[in-house]
Amino acid sequence: MVETTTLSTKSIYKEFSKTYIEISDDLTFFGNNKGFIWKTEKNGYFHLYKYDLAGKNEVALTKGNWEVREFQGYDPNTERLYFTASKKQADGYRVIFRFHKRW
Repeated sequence: MVETTTLSTKSIYKEFSKTYIEISDDLTFFGNNKGFIWKTEKNGYFHLYKYDLAGKNEVALTKGNWEVREFQGYDPNTERLYFTASKKQADGYRVIFRFHKRW
């Protein structure tokens, strides 16, 4: 993250693996920079997670033996995530996940 007035930088999230990390550009900040949503394969399937700006307080927003293929975005007015998901080699299907209001 870059502080725009001083141009100082700090890392807000790190992920480690003994084998391989699939890099994703599915990063979305929300709530006037209260936190961010990140797509990662760290549990064996691509899923969406919510973090605060310190990269802490992880909350799994999706889970299961299926994958989030594409993260289309977050609507702060309806508190919904929009993404395309699929299970194994099957054709994709569209899923809407609603945020819990207790963030």
